Amino acid sequence: MNELPPILTERIDDIPLLLEPRQRRGLPTLFDTHFPTHGNGTGLSLGWVSPLWLSAIVSRGDHRRGHVEPWVATRLWTLGVTPGQAVTRVDLTDARRAVVRRRLRHAERWGAFASALHPHTVRVDDRLTQRGHGESPSASASATVREGGSASVVTARTIARTCHRSK
Repeated sequence: MNELPPILTERIDDIPLLLEPRQRRGLPTLFDTHFPTHGNGTGLSLGWVSPLWLSAIVSRGDHRRGHVEPWVATRLWTLGVTPGQAVTRVDLTDARRAVVRRRLRHAERWGAFASALHPHTVRVDDRLTQRGHGESPSASASATVREGGSASVVTARTIARTCHRSK
């Protein structure tokens, strides 16, 4: 008689939704580039440990320091699909997460990491601005900034509606 293949049952929850954007932005590669290790470790790179750890925190909805190993143990197949390499329970032990935390303490590397991660970010500081300009795919607007930082914005769409109503 034909034997049935073993059936694997795992809850995938929101894991693919949490991991895919991090992979698409290149977070594992950037992490490995800007926070290098000595290279003698085994298993997943620390660049992959960090997004998996972040996904565990967000998926569980619990940011408190806790054991991630049991969470990983019940989702090994799902977690292994996104990085394209086998994930083991040992990849997210407390000791491996401690190594990630130690790597993240290097303050001088954060600037280069943030610049590489967010190359198109616009920074706004507290300097007083006389005029502001904003654009989106559907409209653009300019405004004069008043005392206190408020501004009245009149968009091209508002002007078109007003002209259309007055006809």
